[in-house]
Amino acid sequence: MQIQIRYVAIFGVFLLLLVLSACYAPIWYDDAGHFIVIREFVSEGVACYPVDLGAGICDAQSPFITLGPALNYPLAGWMWAFGPNMLTGRIFMVMLALGAMLAFWMLARRLLQPQKAFWALALVLGNVQLVTYGSEILGEVPMLGWLFLGLALQLDWWQNGSWRAHLAATGAYVLAILSKEYVALPLAMGLGAWMVYWLWMRQARQVLAILGQGLLIGLAIIGYHLAKTGSWEAFFAWFQARGSYGAEFFSFNLGESLRFLLFKPLILLGSIALLIKVWMRRAAPDILIACFHFAHLFFFLSSAGYDRFGFQLIFIPAIYLAEFMAVIWKRFILKQPHPRLRQMVFIFSFLLLFTQQTFPILAQRILSSTSSNLAEETVSALISQYHIEQIYTYDQQLIPFLPPKVRFRLSPTVPSNSSNCQPLSLHSAEWLIAGIYAQTSFQNC
Repeated sequence: MQIQIRYVAIFGVFLLLLVLSACYAPIWYDDAGHFIVIREFVSEGVACYPVDLGAGICDAQSPFITLGPALNYPLAGWMWAFGPNMLTGRIFMVMLALGAMLAFWMLARRLLQPQKAFWALALVLGNVQLVTYGSEILGEVPMLGWLFLGLALQLDWWQNGSWRAHLAATGAYVLAILSKEYVALPLAMGLGAWMVYWLWMRQARQVLAILGQGLLIGLAIIGYHLAKTGSWEAFFAWFQARGSYGAEFFSFNLGESLRFLLFKPLILLGSIALLIKVWMRRAAPDILIACFHFAHLFFFLSSAGYDRFGFQLIFIPAIYLAEFMAVIWKRFILKQPHPRLRQMVFIFSFLLLFTQQTFPILAQRILSSTSSNLAEETVSALISQYHIEQIYTYDQQLIPFLPPKVRFRLSPTVPSNSSNCQPLSLHSAEWLIAGIYAQTSFQNC
């Protein structure tokens, strides 16, 4: 009963943080872009930017249509039912974030005892990146939820031989890819590494099962896009348009990636704890988790150092660090109840949470940000006041939903097709209409 109360309390705090974060204006460019695309889908029936829709270059050509159909369509249905505004969409994402963390708890419970699983959950639920990403219209947190559910079901299949669990895990992986396409890369590396392990162990049944799983995932993804595009030619055109992912994800900015990891002791210590457990026990469940975790780590190190990739590395290490800390506490701290030693453990735990930049940054964001509804109302009033007939660039469409700190990135004037066809001056409130990159090429008046 005590553990159940703990779970209610920790999820209650997590929900409160998510709701608080959801009520404030975006801090991510993609968040505002995804909102605009879904809003246009609700009003026009096409997932596209307004400027793309008019130019006839919608869908694969649009730069920010990176939310997959597993998120686009349910979110559009939610906003159609409850209103096409940003806060409505945020509430939907909050519910998905809660579901994702329930999936993470399911995975932790299959690897740890109940009390240790609670501490693994406690290590991640206060992370500011989880709170901000989970409350914004971004696909990373729901994608992780499907991935964790797939891993939990994969463990069920290995432990109990349930082919239903195996098929359900395959479905969860498909939904993860249909939430954020890029997860197909670390997912393929993780499944491939686990298959190599079973090849080394000469277990043909497991090897064939993983090959079949990969085949089903590929057929499901190809089948969906064939149904959407209508022909093989259109499918290959879509696939080639996604070829830019390689240049973006495998740019190997090691300096930026290592700088991110340096200030995340949870990732470093948890990864070491995972390696120690794999080395000591060589258990198949831990090897499966290690394959996926280090595939994600390689994916992050080979990328441009995006923190949205790096933040995905905190979850698996939290599971093994919670187990390792519980063992240290039981074997050494309780047997040697020295006050100074216990104080050091508590200080270490506090630093472990604080160095992930959780509550201070969240409070700073809430105190300095504009509410999401106010951002929408402000830009609507400005468009009406200055008789803006058309906004040409993607950047000009997104800027109303971003905080004032982007002002320093703007050039002095930005042309716009206003009623008098004059440049907008950034010395007044008109800067909200300007583009975040004013030098972007676009049509003049």
